[in-house]
Amino acid sequence: MYLRKRLLEIKKRIGPITKELGLKHTLAQMNSDNYHLFFERKDRNGVLWRSATCFTFDCERMTGLKEITWDHIQIGLVETRVVAIGDNGWVAYHGDWPGRGFYNVDDRRLGSVELAFDAVEDALRKYPLVPQNYGLPKIMDSRDMIDLWPYLEPACRKRGFDHVEVGRDVEGNEFYRFEDQDSVFEIVKGQQRVHVVIDDEIRATLPSRHCPEELVEEITYQIDHHLSPQEYEF
Repeated sequence: MYLRKRLLEIKKRIGPITKELGLKHTLAQMNSDNYHLFFERKDRNGVLWRSATCFTFDCERMTGLKEITWDHIQIGLVETRVVAIGDNGWVAYHGDWPGRGFYNVDDRRLGSVELAFDAVEDALRKYPLVPQNYGLPKIMDSRDMIDLWPYLEPACRKRGFDHVEVGRDVEGNEFYRFEDQDSVFEIVKGQQRVHVVIDDEIRATLPSRHCPEELVEEITYQIDHHLSPQEYEF
């Protein structure tokens, strides 16, 4: 009863476009007491695809109300996008939930509840759905590795590595691989670590929490100097 009236309003207003797009309205509680209304669908392989646009409802404990009002509802509006990673067909998704922008439904930037609905409809049509499953072919999962790419790519091009391969090993570790005539270089994301591997030997191990610029600086140092095989802890 607490959410029923608002959910029916949303279904009436958003239902035609979600039906057109083949999306289900799914109500869920994540790692908080708040409720989230997602718009999603499963493909024929069982992969769940979800819009980063959603409604978030404050729980009864927070509002003290028997029926929630629009004053206690937010929407997440995010420009999700797909970007190419590496040179062998891998991609990454930016703007996934919960890394989203929150707006109160009556936020003056949106103008009114009606204009907020317009913004949701526009986002549902405009922005791509994001896969919720991990380990999917050709889709990078590691946010550390995704964030590394804009810094790693120019460093590789500068050194004449014209082809950078992206992959995932049998243990689920994602990597970048590139080579010259004599050596094979790999940047491998392990458990909370990034390993620099040259010709199958670990040359450096760095915490993945380092900022991308620092990681690339150390990676290129190891590559440029071809250090003798040993592991460095930073």
